[in-house]
Amino acid sequence: MASRTSQRLIQSKERRLKAFAMRKRGYTFEQIGDALNISRQAAHKLVDNYITEMEALTDEEAKKLIKIELSRLDDLMTVAYNSAMNDKETPGNRLKAIDRVLKVMERRSNMLGLDAPKKIAPTDPQGNELKGAGAGLASLLAAAEHLTNNPE
Repeated sequence: MASRTSQRLIQSKERRLKAFAMRKRGYTFEQIGDALNISRQAAHKLVDNYITEMEALTDEEAKKLIKIELSRLDDLMTVAYNSAMNDKETPGNRLKAIDRVLKVMERRSNMLGLDAPKKIAPTDPQGNELKGAGAGLASLLAAAEHLTNNPE
């Protein structure tokens, strides 16, 4: 027989799931609260907690998938690297293997976020750099007005 604590945990999880399912179907938090005999705020918290739980599970699954993919890349790297370093391979095959090694390294680097992000400077339609949030919006609005009044 299950303990009272585990029964409460199960009931709590079921309430979160029910609240989330209702929200997904378009119910307001007030309607969810009425259906579950709780306040609107408590209904919001149930839905929010359920989403947080699902995100945590998704993060864990993503970490597991990354480990699997990295293991596959390790296997591919071994084959490609051995071929690239094999003196008995033709120069053409060695160059192809080197290309594969670099591709595997690039994929690993992308998966792990090892490459520095590329910076892209925001510009207006004329190619002028936008500076400051307010200036950027003002420049965009001016550019839009210019294009509206002067179609090319």
